[in-house]
Amino acid sequence: MEILVFSSSFLVFILIVMAFGSIGKNIDIKHRRLYALLENSHRNIDAELEIPFFQRFFVPIFSGLIKSFSRFMPKIKGVEVSRIDKDLKMAGIYLQPREFMAARLIFIIGFIIFSFVFAGLSKFELPIKFLIVLFGVVTSLLLPKYLLQLLINTRQENIRLQMPDVMDLLSVSVESGMGFDGALIKIEERSKGPLVDELVMVHREISMGRTRREAFRNFAERTNVPEVKTFTGALIQAEHLGLPIKNVLKSQAQQLRLSRKQNAEKRAMKAPIKMMIPLILFIFPVVFIILLGPTIIQVTQTFGK
Repeated sequence: MEILVFSSSFLVFILIVMAFGSIGKNIDIKHRRLYALLENSHRNIDAELEIPFFQRFFVPIFSGLIKSFSRFMPKIKGVEVSRIDKDLKMAGIYLQPREFMAARLIFIIGFIIFSFVFAGLSKFELPIKFLIVLFGVVTSLLLPKYLLQLLINTRQENIRLQMPDVMDLLSVSVESGMGFDGALIKIEERSKGPLVDELVMVHREISMGRTRREAFRNFAERTNVPEVKTFTGALIQAEHLGLPIKNVLKSQAQQLRLSRKQNAEKRAMKAPIKMMIPLILFIFPVVFIILLGPTIIQVTQTFGK
């Protein structure tokens, strides 16, 4: 009797599994996909919340305003377009020349209006108000160029400082048996910075069908850094002559390490000369006051009597 009950229960269990197994499997697959989508959405929301409020709120508004205003901008000549486009690429600003000119014009108008409002609301005399407005006009015209040049110099210096470490990582990745494209992907995963962004751009250009020679030349033109030009020239020559890339990367990494060491020593030698200015202007007068102050007071008191 017990054997019959057990056999019947087992048979019913098998029939239920056969009847509803595929349905349960589909439900499990749907739940897994839904959980994966929810997890990815939470990750995206967390990543968006990590972005500063200014970048999340004001930057899209300002970008839309620039794009709308750039449609009414007059066409720029070819030489001017190429110069502005080159400066924007060196600064790491991915805008069209007309969009940059529109942003610059918006900044100039806004700064001039702010100068007029500030001068009108202030209680200064008329000549001082005129100087405030004049200062606002001159600053609005010169500040965008200065900021753009500052961004270019800062980005070039960061690329120059990051070159040895990135070249070491490239050299190690290629020597371990990885291809050059795979090494670029590995650098993207491990490092961050302007040089890594440029190498990612190189990898994208190669993936889109451009030759390595064209991608390397564009890389050198976008950065305009002497070390990058030397590196890309060596890679182009190695590819043209059929030399192993790992040897070129290793020698370039060693050369960049030596160059950075020499630059550090050169800056260290200039440090005492640069320290003379604050010493003479700020430290020596205080020392003289402390040492000679009591003596001068005593002498004046003596002769004053």
